[in-house]
Amino acid sequence: MANIRDLGVREIGIIVGEWGPQIAAVLGDGSRLGCEITYIRQDQPLGLAHCVSRSRRSRPAATRATCSGTACPSCRPRREAE
Repeated sequence: MANIRDLGVREIGIIVGEWGPQIAAVLGDGSRLGCEITYIRQDQPLGLAHCVSRSRRSRPAATRATCSGTACPSCRPRREAE
C-alpha cells in the first residue's frame, strides 16, 4: 500500500469478500498511510471483471489498477487451523 501511495494515489478502493473484516482490520481506513481506503463488498467470487464493475459504481471516474487474489496469493489472509 505504501508503494501505491508513493505513486501519488491517495484514494484506494479494495474489493473484499468473506475476508473483508480481517483485511480492514489490518489496513484500516488508510490514514496511517496518508491515503483513504474504501472497501467495496463482493458477496460472491465472480471474477475480476465483476470487481471492476463494482468499483465503477463506487467511483465512476476513477483510474483503476487491478490485482486478483488468485494472481497474488500472498495478498490473501490464511485460514487459521481448526
